[in-house]
Amino acid sequence: MNKKTIYLCGNIGGLTFKEAAAPRIKATKLLEPYFNILDPMRDKTILNVVGESDLVINPLTISSAGIRDNDIVHRDLYDIRICDYLLWLTGNIITIGSCIEQGYALALGKLIFTISDTKFGPWQRGIATRIEPTIEEMCDWLIKFYQ
Repeated sequence: MNKKTIYLCGNIGGLTFKEAAAPRIKATKLLEPYFNILDPMRDKTILNVVGESDLVINPLTISSAGIRDNDIVHRDLYDIRICDYLLWLTGNIITIGSCIEQGYALALGKLIFTISDTKFGPWQRGIATRIEPTIEEMCDWLIKFYQ
């Protein structure tokens, strides 16, 4: 049987590389034996620029790496089109980008799984297939019910 594919949604902008990568690395380590993982931080020149530093990922650091906004947005949209599930890693941090990604995934009929230990509004609860408070609990649940 073919592995299902999970797109890792979550806050990147305004964080250092290490902060943005930490939940993605943890989720990938737990899920990759069972699922294909699409991480929007993969294979980007920006990682060479800010990867080992404390620079914050923002439009200035991204443009200095030669990456245009359209490069980021269109690859993320493509990844969401080809994934089976969207996993919102930072559900307790509401950002425009993550909300747009979820809306796009919802419009395409994708299942959305949210990690958050905070209370949500009706839209967040309504579109989430499942909400769990930790990456470990969500990954265990996904492996048990959706692999």
